[in-house]
Amino acid sequence: MTCNIVVSRQESETLPQQNVPSSKNVEVISRNINLEDFTVIWLDASVNKSEDCLNTKAQLRSVINFIKTFDKMDECIDCIYEYYTEKIFFIISGALGEQLVPDIHDLQQIQYIYIYCLNKDKHEQWVSNYPKIQGVFTDRNTLCSTLKQNVIEQTRNADVIENSLRNLNENSASLLWFEALLEVLIRMEYGNNDKADMIEQCRSYYADNESVLKNIDEFDQCYKSENAISWYTRNSFVFRLLNKAFRTENIDIVFIFRFFVKDLYKQLKVLHEDFLKILQESEVSNIIVYRGQFMVSNELQLLKENINGLVSMNTFVSTSMDKEVAEIYAGDGSRRPQFESVLFEINIDMTILTKPLANIQEHSYFKDENEILLPVGSQFQIMSIENINNNIWYIHLISVNETDTKIKKLNYYLKDAIGDEPTMKKFIYILELMGDVAKAERYKTLLQIENSEATIEELEEMLRDTDSLNNNTCTILFDKIAEKYFRSGDYSSAITNYQKLIELTLDKNAKAYGYQQIGEIFNEKKDYHEALEYYQMSRTILFGLETEAINKRLLADLFLGISETFHNLSDYKSALDNAELALEIIHNHLPSGHPDILAVYVWIGDLNKKNANYQATLIYYNKAVELALLYLPPDSTYVAKIYASMAFVYAKLDDKDQALTLLKKVVDIPLFNSTYLTSYFRPKDLSDTLRLIDKFNIDDVLDLYEKSYEISRKSRQPFPRKANSALDCIILGSLYFRRGNYEAAIRTYEKALILMEQDDKSLFNNYDLKAQIYYFIANLYCKQDDESRALINFFKAIEMYTCSQNFKEIAVCYIKRAQIFYSLNNIEEALINYENALHSKLQIFTENDIDLIDLYIEIGSIYFLILTTSTIEIKIDFYCQMTAKYLEKAAEIYTNSSISFIPKFVLVYKLLGSLYVYLKCYKLALFNYEKAVTIALERIEENVDTLQQLYTDIGQIHVSILETIEQNESEYKHHVKAAVINYEKAIEFHRNFCTPNNSQLILIYKELGDLYYNCDHDLYALKNYEKAIEISTEIADRIDARTLYHLYLHSGLLYHNLNDFESALNNWKSAAKYVANTKTAEKLNKVFLVISQHFKENGEEVAFF
Repeated sequence: MTCNIVVSRQESETLPQQNVPSSKNVEVISRNINLEDFTVIWLDASVNKSEDCLNTKAQLRSVINFIKTFDKMDECIDCIYEYYTEKIFFIISGALGEQLVPDIHDLQQIQYIYIYCLNKDKHEQWVSNYPKIQGVFTDRNTLCSTLKQNVIEQTRNADVIENSLRNLNENSASLLWFEALLEVLIRMEYGNNDKADMIEQCRSYYADNESVLKNIDEFDQCYKSENAISWYTRNSFVFRLLNKAFRTENIDIVFIFRFFVKDLYKQLKVLHEDFLKILQESEVSNIIVYRGQFMVSNELQLLKENINGLVSMNTFVSTSMDKEVAEIYAGDGSRRPQFESVLFEINIDMTILTKPLANIQEHSYFKDENEILLPVGSQFQIMSIENINNNIWYIHLISVNETDTKIKKLNYYLKDAIGDEPTMKKFIYILELMGDVAKAERYKTLLQIENSEATIEELEEMLRDTDSLNNNTCTILFDKIAEKYFRSGDYSSAITNYQKLIELTLDKNAKAYGYQQIGEIFNEKKDYHEALEYYQMSRTILFGLETEAINKRLLADLFLGISETFHNLSDYKSALDNAELALEIIHNHLPSGHPDILAVYVWIGDLNKKNANYQATLIYYNKAVELALLYLPPDSTYVAKIYASMAFVYAKLDDKDQALTLLKKVVDIPLFNSTYLTSYFRPKDLSDTLRLIDKFNIDDVLDLYEKSYEISRKSRQPFPRKANSALDCIILGSLYFRRGNYEAAIRTYEKALILMEQDDKSLFNNYDLKAQIYYFIANLYCKQDDESRALINFFKAIEMYTCSQNFKEIAVCYIKRAQIFYSLNNIEEALINYENALHSKLQIFTENDIDLIDLYIEIGSIYFLILTTSTIEIKIDFYCQMTAKYLEKAAEIYTNSSISFIPKFVLVYKLLGSLYVYLKCYKLALFNYEKAVTIALERIEENVDTLQQLYTDIGQIHVSILETIEQNESEYKHHVKAAVINYEKAIEFHRNFCTPNNSQLILIYKELGDLYYNCDHDLYALKNYEKAIEISTEIADRIDARTLYHLYLHSGLLYHNLNDFESALNNWKSAAKYVANTKTAEKLNKVFLVISQHFKENGEEVAFF
């Protein structure tokens, strides 16, 4: 279920203190991701070989930590385009530079270019055409010095409009959520472990940077809380990591620095109060501060388009009360067209300021700039932007204290939810509300790793001393113990503790809560009717209270639990009714922007979708989208998930254009990560997803998904989402398959497997998904007729499914292998795999289950095939027994089932009949053949060819019986008549349903002719032989030569018996044509001629024929 309604519970002071989890066991600060502002990319054929390059690299790292080196141009170009959001300082050799610089010079991510080579004179001429090139350098000291100066310049001019300032007109909600998380972190209590955690993570990140490691050691040894501002304002790892973390709202990095951020705010608050006192003593309520910097022209244009709009500081911003100092940093316009010179003039009304602004001149690392530090979240209005002297743009801002009225109630709600004692659980709760479930789960894991919560044993020990605990505390302890048992899967113990809670508490809401939690446990156990019983108990208690006394959140959660249970019972109408009751309560209880309202909208949309009420589904999805766009961060997965869900509803309605438009919106969401598509393409829904994709133009969907995957691949978040990239590859592979590009599909699936192996959480142990990928790959090799690789991958799928004990899919893979071996005529291996498939299915089905029928038939058929075709000595009795065993088992299941017609059972009885023919048990053979006929007659038009063959075979069985009859004329006549009747029925079916002439009909006439021949009914025999010959003249090339020889030879004999010697001779001549040996045919012709002449002259019979 998509809802996340959380019942608030007050924590008892007697419970163990919750610690903040350490991240020492988890790599939060990944070395593969640039967490600072600048990136060095260096291209040189000898960059990883020459000692000079290696030394230069080490020296560069003291200026910019994140360095990517390349000795191949193609790989370097890919990296530059991939790092399109970074600020790149590009170093390149002279020879390669002359070739590459013209192509990449104007890219926005390229800030500066440095030509590093041995021949300065050779390259100085062409570099003058490119303003970003800082010079041609022949020694590393000069190169590093110039680069360091550029870094200082760029650090001062960090991207303001995109990162430091947020446009509140477009999205004020994003600031709200980040500040809520920040509020929790700066108000929690921390210990020495938190500092050690930060130090360890930073040392790991800067492991190859001796300069920064010394800086970290200094921090470790010398840091004091009163030095927080000094450390933040100096050019250190603290500023570089934390400043970017604030600007990019990277809460994971802020979390690592949590104790430092708390100290920083604490010191700012003290200085803010001191500053206010000074201003009040001077009767000053307004101050003006300045900030000068360079700004890219398109960023300036965005500000111009937002006159009178509101902006917010996304990080701490350094300003000065000295305008002249700020003007120095602004420059004089000489950096055009790459940069514009900008001077911010900011009027601040100290009476409305709610965040700690402070004069940090005495505490800053730089003490000569009269520096005022503006806090994160400070809000301003853009009053004007003017170009006074054609050199500098003056941007006038004034402070405001206006919380967006749309989100004000949500803001109050979040502050109330955080409460007076922020905890890690509240931090995680806010992440869940934001829709960042993956990050919330990660922090839950950190909590578990650190064992920061009391264990079940510790909680139960506390309950033993009940005399010292009040009733409310005992209730809370039972709740916590029950919750832990529930999470661990010990449902029985969880229920026991919830029942103790119910018995103990005097609070009616708490009793209702206990019954509701037991209902949830039974829901989890899939005992849905029992769950409803407990939900009803909870409902009865709550409805017995006065309206004001009911815990409305608890009641809403109850209705949602009932809704989910009815959904699980496929009673979607009842599920919908209860969800709507929950929505009504939540609407009245929560602020309009609360994500739980959004979640219930989505849930009701999902339920309407289950009822195939697609218009209502879209109405609720649209309501959810409106709330998400208004109240959630722009990169929230909620919006993308809803768009994806809506797209597939439109696909169901065959509105492919609208569906594709919505999927494109998913890709175009700001800060898009293809997680948003794959969040809809969950592994368990993969087959449904692919079926829906088939409704689209595959090329459109493939282009869309390739774009999404590329964006995901370029995303360099602190926690790389390899798992989602793996899911991307699975979908991409499936799309390539549907397009018919099997090679690309195989490569993409194999890449998915590699990514899954690299992931240590959600997908690494998802054996079923790995197995599914191997299964896909195996099928693709089948398409390419590469049976050996197909067999290998089906076996790998079996290995994965074995890990998860998915016996149903194991059986499917064995069947696929058996079919391949059968096609390769390796009958023994086919049999082994079919029997393995049966063994797997017997783990989940009884031996009489109808799902086993096909396997019984296949195995029985193969045993019979070996019995009748083997060229080596076999145990005939064994193969006969096994054939009968499996085929009769299939027949038994069919006989006991209520299904009136299963086509394969015609085959079962036919094979059993053939087995008994082989054993010369003709009565049993007839019994089974007649059962086959009875089944086939239920669907005549579907079984015409089968019926024709069955009647023919039955005729042949009666003929075989004739050979066993001794001196019983009546029985002999009975079987002759039965044989004739069945042959004629076969002919009748042919006349009524088949094409006029075919080889099967020739064989029937031949068999009937032979029967009459052997019974001395010459005219009937001749009539059937001639009918066969007549048909054969049209399709002689498709008839076996021995059959034609037989027909002509016996026709000649019959004509001879009728004294028509000329016709006899003609038929014999025709017979001679079908003798394989030419000399034998010539001799036969001479014999036929002599015999014929002898008949004409003497009329004598020739006995030797």
